[in-house]
Amino acid sequence: MARLGYTFNPIGRALQRGYTNQVTLLIVSWNLANLARPPTAMAISRAAATHGLALTVHVADDDRSAEGLRAEQYRA
Repeated sequence: MARLGYTFNPIGRALQRGYTNQVTLLIVSWNLANLARPPTAMAISRAAATHGLALTVHVADDDRSAEGLRAEQYRA
């Protein structure tokens, strides 16, 4: 394959498989006083890494911001 000049293309692989290795965690109104959120985010991060998945975390101030982030993800 090297002789043919092949280079790995993650987007091409995702199209072939029908899914990507990307997981997105959207947290609305990050509040460190809420002690449930950080351990949950860490557990999701560890689970994603265990399965070879890449985790992207988005933190939104409110529902409107969260919807905007979600809409951007689907446009990309």
